[in-house]
Amino acid sequence: ESCEGAPLYHPLDTSCGEYDYNPFTYNVAWLGNLYKINLSSMVSAMPLPAPLFDKITTHTVAEWFTAAEAADFIEVAIVSVPEAALATLVSARAEWECFEYPNIYWTRTTSVFCDHWAHFRAPKLPWISVLLMRLLESPKGWSVLCFVRRALRL
Repeated sequence: ESCEGAPLYHPLDTSCGEYDYNPFTYNVAWLGNLYKINLSSMVSAMPLPAPLFDKITTHTVAEWFTAAEAADFIEVAIVSVPEAALATLVSARAEWECFEYPNIYWTRTTSVFCDHWAHFRAPKLPWISVLLMRLLESPKGWSVLCFVRRALRL
C-alpha cells in the first residue's frame, strides 16, 4: 500500500522494501515531503519550517512528530514569526534536491538558528539505506532486493 499515490513524495521509511509501516505517520511524512519540496525555498524569509520539515520527514520514524506535537510546534512558530517576515513576499518553487541534500534549507538560516534548533535536525541516512536506494535506482534493483529478502526471509 505504501507504493500507492504520487511516488514523488513517498517517505523514505518504505523506500527500501520494509513491510510494516504506520499509515497515519506515513501520510504525515508524505505531506511533509510535499511541503519540504515546494516550500523550502522560502526558509530564508521564514526559517521555522526548517525544523518542522525535518521532524515530520526524518527517516528515523520513532522521531517523527505526532499530530499533536506538530500542531503545538506550528502554534508556537506562528506566534514567534516577526511581522516583517509575515509581510515578506516569497515565491514557492519546487526543490527536489531536498531529498538528497536536506541541509539545503538549513543553510538558508543563521548559525544561531541552526544551533538553537539542532535537536530537530534529521540525522544522516545510514550507509546501508544510501546503498539500497542506489541499488533500487538501477533497472534490476527491485528484482535483486526482492530476491534477497525472499532468500533471507526478511
